[in-house]
Amino acid sequence: MVRELKQSEITAFIDFGDRIYLNDPNYTPFMRGSLKKTIRKLVFEDQKYKALVSVDEAGNILGRILLTKGKSKQLKSDRCGFFSHFEVIDDFDAFRELMAYAEETVKSMDCKYLVGSFFLDDPDDRRGIAVSGFEYPSMILTSYNPPYYGKFFERAEYLKLTDTFEYKAKIDPKKMELIEKCATRALERNNLYVSPIDLKNIEREIKDVHEIMTRASTAAIFEEVPSEDEIRHIFEDWKSFIHPDFAPVVRRKEDDSPVGFTLSIPDYNELIRKMNGRINPKSLFVYLTQKNKIYGLRGMLQFVVPEYQRKGVILVLYHETKKAMDKHHIQRMTLGTITEMNASSNGVIQSAGGELSRIYRVYYKELDEK
Repeated sequence: MVRELKQSEITAFIDFGDRIYLNDPNYTPFMRGSLKKTIRKLVFEDQKYKALVSVDEAGNILGRILLTKGKSKQLKSDRCGFFSHFEVIDDFDAFRELMAYAEETVKSMDCKYLVGSFFLDDPDDRRGIAVSGFEYPSMILTSYNPPYYGKFFERAEYLKLTDTFEYKAKIDPKKMELIEKCATRALERNNLYVSPIDLKNIEREIKDVHEIMTRASTAAIFEEVPSEDEIRHIFEDWKSFIHPDFAPVVRRKEDDSPVGFTLSIPDYNELIRKMNGRINPKSLFVYLTQKNKIYGLRGMLQFVVPEYQRKGVILVLYHETKKAMDKHHIQRMTLGTITEMNASSNGVIQSAGGELSRIYRVYYKELDEK
């Protein structure tokens, strides 16, 4: 049986993941306290989302899903139902029953499509169902799921909307020397400078990041550029993860206008796995004693305005990130997620030695409107 979630079941909704990923060393749980507050607000206070659970006769959860309505740039429709926090046991009948109910639910919200997976209010991260790369631990703010999810969606005749790619960065010292030379030359030739994002002047930085993203947006950028308010919300949500050294901004010297930006985040999943997604004395000790011993970095966002593309600005940003990695003793880096249609970004990463490590697939189904 599938039904809407009761407020008293939020904890059970969250803890259901423990059952799906029991003994999976590559899984990272959500921080439970934060997620509980988010679900309570979005589902029961703001009522922007609907939460569904599939349960057996004894009331045990077999599957879960969050649903909301929004606009899809790729499907050219504002009648899209988006799903997130999807989990289900390894049983196709349970999957089919949950998704059939989800389809009817978003149809009642006047949706023409059901698309996912996406993560709550952040469509550019945790997007897609992982269809390869299950041998690697999940990086911060990325999706993770059992291999059977993709098979279930395809069996249920969901179609691929796009694939997004995650790369392992291979840092070749000789290539880094060349990148450093090219970056230095790019700054000189174009009269540019680069500096870390100024978190003490965050309102200016939000406006500048929004300007860069808006001007750089193309068909290869998967969803709509977030508004300044949405960027502010993202910065607020991620403020404990963001370090200025990993968020360089390139500007023109003559007028200080922004032309490029990138954001990378240390892989706090390394700690969250040890903390098991919980805040208690033991996990706080782990965080306080190991927060400066994170060895992975996830490159998340990179944007360069059109008139400065192919002028070496992206190499400037890569070089600044590598310097920050050395400063903070980061040993490895992943890049992504990048849509398959973004030939420019994929090409630069591959030419620099990036190795494809995981593919995420965004699925969709056009709903019968009869």
